[in-house]
Amino acid sequence: MVPPRSIAALLATNTPPTALDIPFIQSQVDELTLKISALLDAARKLEEQRTKYRAVLSAVRRVPAEILGEIFSMLLPLDLAPADRTAVMRLGLVCRDWRIALLGTLSVWSGLVLDACSCSRYGPHDVAVAHNDNYDGMIQWFSNARGSPKRFSYLVSSQLCYAHREGGNALYRCEADHPTVTRLLKQGPQLDQFTLQVAGPDCFRRWLHCVEGSPNTPDPASSNANTPWQSLRSFELLFISSEFHIWTNPRDPESSIFARLPPITSFRLDLPARISAFEDEDDPSVRHLNIPSSSLERLTSLHLKWDWGVRLLDLLAQCANLELCTIDLDSSTVVLEADADPEAAKWSASLVSLPLLREFRLHRGCIELLDYLEMPALRSMELELAVGELRTGHVTICITRLVERCGLSTTLQYLRVCGLRPDVVTTNVAFVYLPILSALQVLELDSPRIEVYQFGLPDLHQARFREYHMLPVLRHLRLLNLIRSEWTLSSEILYLMKRIRYQSCSITVSYSDGPAFSEEQLQSLVPAPNSQLLSVHVVPSFDSTDKGRKSKPVRRA
Repeated sequence: MVPPRSIAALLATNTPPTALDIPFIQSQVDELTLKISALLDAARKLEEQRTKYRAVLSAVRRVPAEILGEIFSMLLPLDLAPADRTAVMRLGLVCRDWRIALLGTLSVWSGLVLDACSCSRYGPHDVAVAHNDNYDGMIQWFSNARGSPKRFSYLVSSQLCYAHREGGNALYRCEADHPTVTRLLKQGPQLDQFTLQVAGPDCFRRWLHCVEGSPNTPDPASSNANTPWQSLRSFELLFISSEFHIWTNPRDPESSIFARLPPITSFRLDLPARISAFEDEDDPSVRHLNIPSSSLERLTSLHLKWDWGVRLLDLLAQCANLELCTIDLDSSTVVLEADADPEAAKWSASLVSLPLLREFRLHRGCIELLDYLEMPALRSMELELAVGELRTGHVTICITRLVERCGLSTTLQYLRVCGLRPDVVTTNVAFVYLPILSALQVLELDSPRIEVYQFGLPDLHQARFREYHMLPVLRHLRLLNLIRSEWTLSSEILYLMKRIRYQSCSITVSYSDGPAFSEEQLQSLVPAPNSQLLSVHVVPSFDSTDKGRKSKPVRRA
């Protein structure tokens, strides 16, 4: 179509087109539209091609499989429940490299969690098939872990076991009687650690019967030292605190449920709360656990949840080879004053000796327990004090007595104290006056009640020189869950600069109610000549009793 002569004028002005101009202009629009569509389609194809080339240059392609494996291990729990195992399989379907990284990360395949089954709703044949498939799947999963230490946890679904309540009910099966668990502990691969959660002592006795047979007629296959049960290194036995299950362990040591423990060196025991475990909770004679002395002497690691009274000291006295000890007192006053309890008086005269203990952790406990312990080899101590604990001054006095009695002044390297309270009711200041700790490198103080830590005693001028000798080689000072305050770090920085052996130290701060100052603002409190030796870091607030992804998915009552 030949354009009218006036088309140039139409394009350069606002003159309306004539009837002869309109068909030509519309054809031009249609032609340009087609060209644009073609060019856009070509641009889209070029963009797709460019994206593919960019993907080849992506840094993700160059991430080593080991780094991917570390990312996956941080994403997943340490021990995997069925839902977690499904997530692993989905990750492995993303691409070949992710699958290779997963298969090369042995920690992903080293720990499994099994819940109580609900197979009673199925017929006998279907039940057998389900347990066989479950067992085969777990064996296949563990095979990917190859030679790395393997962990297995079995968790019950309820704090009430009808099979053992009030004499038992034959219509119900005890949840401890799980065919897959029994088979795995008798015929499966070697396990490093086994965690068993049960509703009560009768359930554990039933589990022992399934795995070992009765005490009078033991199973020959289970008595073999090469079975997973007999070759365990670590065993965790967790009792649920339930008013439905009274503690029924016999007083005869030979009939005790603990008489059949394997030769383990690491033992965790969560006892039920005494208020639910005993009909007469004030009778101390029923609180003997009757764990064989040979089993206790073999232990190098013990984690104990206990609120059963001062008999705790009798048990600890038999653990002479402990290297790591964790005691969770469940906010109970387990140790009474010597003049109020004859058992405590006995141990005041002769302390519980733990000559090889290097790490001691006290959770939800009373600080007075330290007065009954002798730990000359201690290198690390964590104290998480119970709610309503005494004030900072009393806590530091108990720590000082332990340090001086055990000679820890030149050996203690790590100290963590959680749950301190202010020394003066009207202030939020804690006066930290410790003995001279010439080897202490890390000090962690964690309390949502404190805004300032004053290292030294108030109005005690004769002790001023001594306090600057208190922490001569401290490298890390962690002040967690502080209260917002305009005085944050003012006292602490001044003390660190005045130490008698002034050297580099990092300060980590978190706030219980959000940050009051930025990291740059707190760093500015350090004088310029000292800024290379004192560094300040602000981290988000967190519950320090929460162990993150590494904690086991164990159900608590």
